Amino acid sequence: MTIALIVAIAAAGVAVVWGLRKAPKPDWSFRVDVDKPLPVLDIADRPQPALWLAPPFVEKLLLVGLIAAIYSSVLDIDAPMIRTIIGTSLIILASVAVSERLSRRGTAWSSIGLQWTVLAVVNSVLIGAYSALLGSAINRSPVFFFGLLLTMIIVLYDRFLAERSTRTAINPTFS
Repeated sequence: MTIALIVAIAAAGVAVVWGLRKAPKPDWSFRVDVDKPLPVLDIADRPQPALWLAPPFVEKLLLVGLIAAIYSSVLDIDAPMIRTIIGTSLIILASVAVSERLSRRGTAWSSIGLQWTVLAVVNSVLIGAYSALLGSAINRSPVFFFGLLLTMIIVLYDRFLAERSTRTAINPTFS
């Protein structure tokens, strides 16, 4: 028993060392001083690339699609998976369309709360129209909650993708 435990600890140590050597460089160094914040970057001043059919758009579709599949089963949304996929895609497309429209006009989101509120209203209207087309066979309360949850995930993804690309552009060793 003791030999097996020693072998398991040694194997775990080898796996950790191997994993640390294969892992990419960290985005920032370890620090304990939580009161010293990262420098604030002005994301609004940087030009935003087109959001349509770019790798982040496809990544967002896959990421939010997987999360949608998980949460639709957790929330017990009684809808076929194809309807969930179509609804999720519509939410993502509507969010990207609103952000792209603002970006082309030279306007940026002033705060994450404003972005979430506007996109939540747009997506709620879209979800209401989509669920009205599907009929009364679907319970709308979890569907609206599901839509608001996906809106939050999309907003956080957009915000932190923009922040990461800004930090990478300022400091190429950050990536």
